[in-house]
Amino acid sequence: MAKPKLKTTAAAATETWVKGSRTTNHQATGEKVQLTIYLSPKVHKLLWSRRVETGIPLTRTIEDAVSKFFKEG
Repeated sequence: MAKPKLKTTAAAATETWVKGSRTTNHQATGEKVQLTIYLSPKVHKLLWSRRVETGIPLTRTIEDAVSKFFKEG
């Protein structure tokens, strides 16, 4: 009887983890993608302080900071 093989290659693991993402082009449809990030308490406090002072949502603040830092486009 043949032994079952575990998928150990990075490509196989990535394919199962990102399953279905290849067919969807989020940029073309304009929809947003959910992402979980972990922040230090200091950064979390800074983001919420900015949110209270300016009224700008956290998502937009993070998007603007990443776009500015990595010079998107």
